[in-house]
Amino acid sequence: MAKAKEPTPMEKAVLLGKELADSYSKWERRYRGEGTIDPFYADGYNLNMIRNQICIQKKRIEKELPRELYPDEYLLPIPDLMNNEYVALQDEWVEVGEKRILEVKQMPDYLTLIHSGYSKKFSEKQDDKNHIYYYAVVGYVKNFERSLQGAKDYESGKKELALKYNNPYLDLRRYASYKDSWWHEAFSRCITVIQKQYPELLEKSIPTEAEKPLFTETEAKPPMVSIILPQRTVASQKTPHKKRERNQIEGQFSLFDFGIN
Repeated sequence: MAKAKEPTPMEKAVLLGKELADSYSKWERRYRGEGTIDPFYADGYNLNMIRNQICIQKKRIEKELPRELYPDEYLLPIPDLMNNEYVALQDEWVEVGEKRILEVKQMPDYLTLIHSGYSKKFSEKQDDKNHIYYYAVVGYVKNFERSLQGAKDYESGKKELALKYNNPYLDLRRYASYKDSWWHEAFSRCITVIQKQYPELLEKSIPTEAEKPLFTETEAKPPMVSIILPQRTVASQKTPHKKRERNQIEGQFSLFDFGIN
């Protein structure tokens, strides 16, 4: 079988130039918080990985091409090395979070759940045995509030930006980006199970009237970002209690860590 024809220097210059241009474009999109994001990693990690790729591509150009054929993209400056904990649009997430947490706490399902009286009757340990996981679900809202306060403290200079897994902006972005359907599924599942096991707790818990939505058509809504939601695995159904408790404290746990359908 004949070998593939080697590209000419000019063809190689075009190819390498396109690859470098794509990397610069990818860096810019990530810096602006566009596209799909990993909810558990700050953007600084990915930006620095793309920066490393740009450096590698430039070295390849230097090695494989004569200087007169260097593509125009080669002349672009190498992006700055970012703080690994950088979160795109960081300055905007506090405002977005303040609006979003109010909207979540006004959801009828959430109001029904917290007014059910379940927490007065069952402890966290009993809740775990009941397989309702009320405290895990309500914990999402509490962790949302905690991350929002942490970001506010950072902005006011009360705290230094925490290390990995404690970055308040990272948690804040994740919670603020979850869609209404995600929150509804979490709350409604608990309500359904409570209704089956302890229907008397819900008889007088439903609010008479939900407050009007926080957002109107003309008001700002959370930035449009795609989040890779945690996926349920077989291993996640057997998460040890200590790990569950640790994950709750860190604000990184998922409903799927508890085997919730």
